[in-house]
Formats: sequence, structure tokens, C-alpha cells
Amino acid sequence: MLSFSNIKTSYSLWAITIIFIALIFISFNFNLWKQDRIKVDAPSYYTYMPAVFVYGDLHLNFIDRNREFFKDKIWCYKIENGNRLIKHPIGFSVLLSPFFLIGHWVAGLAGSPQDGYSMPYQNAVTIGIWIYLFIGLFYLRKILLFYFSEAITAITLIAIVLGTNLLWYSTFEGLMPHAISFSILCLSIYNFFSWLKFGNKKHLLWFTIFFGLSVLIRPLAITTIFYF
Repeated sequence: MLSFSNIKTSYSLWAITIIFIALIFISFNFNLWKQDRIKVDAPSYYTYMPAVFVYGDLHLNFIDRNREFFKDKIWCYKIENGNRLIKHPIGFSVLLSPFFLIGHWVAGLAGSPQDGYSMPYQNAVTIGIWIYLFIGLFYLRKILLFYFSEAITAITLIAIVLGTNLLWYSTFEGLMPHAISFSILCLSIYNFFSWLKFGNKKHLLWFTIFFGLSVLIRPLAITTIFYF
């Protein structure tokens, strides 16, 4: 357990704190909490949550009730039997479903539309992504500290988030799957390295689970198996 004196000298923990202060500052400075962030590929990754929890229809027939509203919100294929198929995989929605449900509850309390897309939903899911990002960075920190000093680890964490497009995908396009994919892969790496270092099979089991989730979010993540 970290003591207060350890925290004072833990540059890497302060680095994670600085990262989240930056994310909060950017979000409020650019008023992102009031902007639609379900854009680019995000509509397709996000679709499962409103389809299941709001409309109860994975066949997406509810689109026909309001085509104008859903035209930019849902991407799908029409398949041979006439059904609609969501273009992207389900992993993003599986991991963020608890936060979506919190958003649904908040939307009801706030009098916002309970349509799956109003700001309470988007903000709750954004907070969920930040929580995953925090967990991912915390475990990335633990990996780096196996091999490097506190100072190098701190600089690396800040550079990875604030010096790459991960910053963009944690703020302006915060409902894209990049940040959560990053975090799940950090957990995969941590458990794989821990298995190699300590030989505990529970780490191998957790690696398998997290690696599977990373592929369920973005199938191209299967290529990272070559790294492992």
C-alpha cells in the first residue's frame, strides 16, 4: 500500500493526475459536455446500447419509426433475409453498458430525452471511457516500473496520452473505441508480462480475457498476438 510520503515522490501517479486534469480542462474549455460526440465511426460501435436498452430491438426496425432522427446515428447493412446488421462489433457496447444505463437514469431525472443519444447518455459513457483509461494507465504504469524509474515512467505516460492522438480520442471524439481499446490492451500487456515474470496462471487467465475483449472491440487487435 502506498503511504502519503510515497505518493509525494511518485511522479508517475502525479503524471496520471495531470493527464486527467488536462482531459477535464479541455472538455470544459471547449464545452464538449454539450456537443454531440457520436460521430465518425462511433455511431456503429455505440448502436448496440440504445438498440438493446432503449428500443429492445437488435433487428433495428425502430429506425423506420423516425428515419430522420436515426439517419446519421446508426450504420447498418441490409442482409439477404432483409434484416439489418450493425457494421461494427459489440465489445465497445458491452464494456460501456453500465455507464449507458446510468445515463438513461440521469436522462429521466433531468427531463432529457430518453432516446439513447441525448447528452446524459453521451456524458455518462464518456466518464466510463475515462475510468477505463485511468485503469489502463495505472496498469501501464506498473509495467513500466518493472523496468524504468519513476521519472521516466511519468514522462512516458504523459507523452503517450498528451503527445499522441489518444488525447483527441479521449476528448473531441471521446466516444470512438480508441481509448478503451488502449486501456484493455494495457491490461493484456500487464497480465502477460506478470505471467512471464511471476509464473502465476491467474495472470495468464486474465490476459486471455482482456485480449479477447480487445478483439471483441476491434477485430484488428488480433494482430497484436504477434507481439505477445
